[in-house]
Order: sequence, then structure tokens, then C-alpha cells
Amino acid sequence: MITHLVRPGKIDAYESWLRVVHTNIKKFDGFRSADVIRPAEGEEPEYVILLKFDNVDVSRKWAQSKKLAEWLEKLPALIQSKTEPQEEMGMEMWFQRPQQHRLIKPPFWKQVIVGIIAVYPLLLVLQWMVNPLFAFLPAPAGLFVSVLIMVSLMTFPVMPIVTRTLTPWLYRRSGVKLLGLSREK
Repeated sequence: MITHLVRPGKIDAYESWLRVVHTNIKKFDGFRSADVIRPAEGEEPEYVILLKFDNVDVSRKWAQSKKLAEWLEKLPALIQSKTEPQEEMGMEMWFQRPQQHRLIKPPFWKQVIVGIIAVYPLLLVLQWMVNPLFAFLPAPAGLFVSVLIMVSLMTFPVMPIVTRTLTPWLYRRSGVKLLGLSREK
């Protein structure tokens, strides 16, 4: 997660820079997706960028790449300030934002609703499809396998899809817009 405060009059150039970086990062092995939370019209031009990789090692390899260093050379002319990149793993990254950023997390009740929307259908599918496969195991072991599968799927791809889809509702009070960018685009 990174936050950039764009210089006045440089938003179009910054947006172009973002497009170039995204076009190229899609080719990077281990890249999953990128989300850009843009400021609402008339607000201070702060952008939050959420990059998702297969794992921390891939993320660090990207952060140390020569190509990224080339793109970062152009950044000082476009931004006033930035935060240090923050690494998060697991489901918490879908609701947290950089600490320096003024955006707040969605209200707790919205996070609960998103959790229910993600968990309930997944739980139904697991009970229907997966649990019969492990019926031979003792109940605690079968439950453990189901939980392992469920938590793995919640981390990726379920929570990314659900939170990306519900972002306008989750962050409605803060007035931000989110553009989801993924490898497929």
C-alpha cells in the first residue's frame, strides 16, 4: 500500500504514469492485481495504491526491480509527498489503508456484512462439495480441512472480489472512488 499526494496541475501526468506502470506490472511474474483509490472530485489529490502479489518475496523482488526504479525516477516531478510502502498479508489488507492516509476503515458493521456475504455462500459450497470428500475423517480433522480451504479461499480470491465489488458502498462516507485493475485487463 502506497499513498501519493499529487502536485497541483499534475493529475493527468500522474494518471498517465499510473497507466504505464500498471501496463508493465501486469507482465511481472507473481503479480495478482492493483487497485487505485482515487480522490473524489474537488478533494486533495491523494491516491492510495494497493498492489497484490502471490507472496511477500515476489513483492520485494518487484520493489527492488530495475524497471520500478526507472519509473520511480519520474515520480518526484508528479507528487508532493508519499508514504513508505506497507506490506500486509491475509484478509486484513482488504480493509486497512496506509496509516498516514486520512481515509478511515469502513465502519465495523459494514466489515461484518462483507464478511457474511463472503463466508456464507462459501460455507454452503464447502458443505455441499468438500465435506463429503472428508467424511471418513474424524469430525475435528474434517472441520480443520474445511477451515483450511475456507480461509485460503477467503484470502484470495473471495475477499478481493467481494471488497472490490462493494467498495463504493464500503467507502461511501469518505467519498473516494476505486478503480480495480487486474492482470486480466
